[in-house]
Amino acid sequence: MISSIALTDLVPLIDGAPAEVLAAAGRLAFTTAVVIDVGVDRADLSAAHLRYFYDEDIVFARLNFPHMLSPRTAPEGMGAVQAEIYFSDKYRPLTDSLDALVERTLADLHRVGILRSEDQLPVRRARLVRHANVIYDKDRAGALAIVHAWLDEI
Repeated sequence: MISSIALTDLVPLIDGAPAEVLAAAGRLAFTTAVVIDVGVDRADLSAAHLRYFYDEDIVFARLNFPHMLSPRTAPEGMGAVQAEIYFSDKYRPLTDSLDALVERTLADLHRVGILRSEDQLPVRRARLVRHANVIYDKDRAGALAIVHAWLDEI
């Protein structure tokens, strides 16, 4: 059997999972992404289709501009910004509401010069991507070995 369910979610669903295996699955870390989509009434938002932000005082880590990759992602003359904000249950839990993150994102998009005060924003929405990326921390290899060994047995 092949499962696409994240191990952190799959193991607790299996009846009779040993405590050691449950604990190991709980040590597996991953990021959760909040993706903020913003539609803008102009297309000249950026010279590059991807930008990274490493400033701790800016809420998003990465921006991409989907309208630069395909004309089907925004109406003609319009632009799109997709902001990615990362969290982790283990290291940086998500505590803000999605609405609050939309507002913080819009404020920071203005602050970094992507948005202008006169811009019209017909789309403002947030999506939660629960399992975005694996975190390769010090616990991963050992925890994964325990989980995989048990799954191989059953």
